[in-house]
Amino acid sequence: MIIKTGTTLTADQARAIITAYGAEHVCFNGELPVELDIAYIEDNDTFTALINYGHAVRLLLEDEQGRADICLSRLFGKCEELVEDGVLTIAQWHAVAEI
Repeated sequence: MIIKTGTTLTADQARAIITAYGAEHVCFNGELPVELDIAYIEDNDTFTALINYGHAVRLLLEDEQGRADICLSRLFGKCEELVEDGVLTIAQWHAVAEI
């Protein structure tokens, strides 16, 4: 699965990625980082991916309870060309998750 900044992920996709690549930590509403328990991810949650300039891949969740920012520990972004639908694209930041 190719992930770019702005990619929307379902709860199942987020759980699979977190299980495969680990979560370094999660911050709730900008508070200090804590360890993530994926049992708290609800089935109707949707996440937005963010790849920052330090190459870290983050999953963001915003809902009525606030904001969660999950930093993955073993999945990193890279800037290179992609082949999408048989077409070579310009170099762009992305991560490839094998789930």
